[in-house]
Amino acid sequence: MKIMVKHCARCNNDHEMEFQEFQHFGIGDCNWWGMCPYINEPVIMKIVETTEEKVTVISKEDRVNLQGYA
Repeated sequence: MKIMVKHCARCNNDHEMEFQEFQHFGIGDCNWWGMCPYINEPVIMKIVETTEEKVTVISKEDRVNLQGYA
């Protein structure tokens, strides 16, 4: 799932990221992960709200709300 990330937990920039669901087990309550395209480090997240036009997620690293559009 592609999401437009605001204030990336790794680089603090706004950019698009491709997230994938963990295949077996998540980390805590987070079961999605993606790689920051700027510094090539992982970001993990959980989906807390979904509508047709918007997906709201929280990253585990700093619990900052990220807004994304699928």
